[in-house]
Amino acid sequence: MSSALCTFRYDVLMVQPSVVFEAFDVLASESRFNHLHQVAGWVDLDDKEVWDRYVRDVLDGCVQSGDRVFEAGCGVLAFLSAALAFMPDITIGGCDGAPRTVRLVKKELAPRQFKDNFFVGMLPDCLNGVADESWDVLICNSVFQYFASHDQALETVNEMLRVAKKWVIIADICSTKYKHLVEGAVRTMEWTKDLPQYRTYEKSWWDQFDDQGHLVSIRHVRVKEYARRQQRYVVYIEKNGRKRNTQC
Repeated sequence: MSSALCTFRYDVLMVQPSVVFEAFDVLASESRFNHLHQVAGWVDLDDKEVWDRYVRDVLDGCVQSGDRVFEAGCGVLAFLSAALAFMPDITIGGCDGAPRTVRLVKKELAPRQFKDNFFVGMLPDCLNGVADESWDVLICNSVFQYFASHDQALETVNEMLRVAKKWVIIADICSTKYKHLVEGAVRTMEWTKDLPQYRTYEKSWWDQFDDQGHLVSIRHVRVKEYARRQQRYVVYIEKNGRKRNTQC
């Protein structure tokens, strides 16, 4: 599930992107959920405290006071709103592929001073107009499972690295090792049963960014109550981290 309302292209997928956009837009328009993260897809997580701890854990040590944080696939701001709650002096922005959801963000959900920082667009192309190193941290939470190919994922990471000054954080990546658990969970929930098969990633896939001079680390979230912590992981890419360390 996703705090990101599916910002991606379906160049090689057999279904239309509207299938996924519609699923998330329906969630965004329903009022039967109590919390933003449920509207964003975590419908089975009814404890907001667990969600808040998840967000804090993902960002731990990477976002500093005053940072500019951009979410690629921002959805209904479930992730960024939780981040603002414990770091109120950060600047936020983001993009998403679901127009109705972005209208909701700009009209009701985003703080007034940040409304113009949000726009509609599909990854990776939506980042093309964002200036180099214009945001301190680029976050993408639970989106990569919806990509049409690993090539599209590669393009997206490279664009995120171009835009970021310090960190790229890609959270809730579905692990190939636990593909059977991922697929089983998807088919048990009403809103995901008609979505395309989730894309999974070997942890070794991320080595290519380490080879580019960035410092890559991978871990599972430390919030034990987060039910998907075994089958999903978080990738941290410190921009040019290896180059800086080599010079020391």
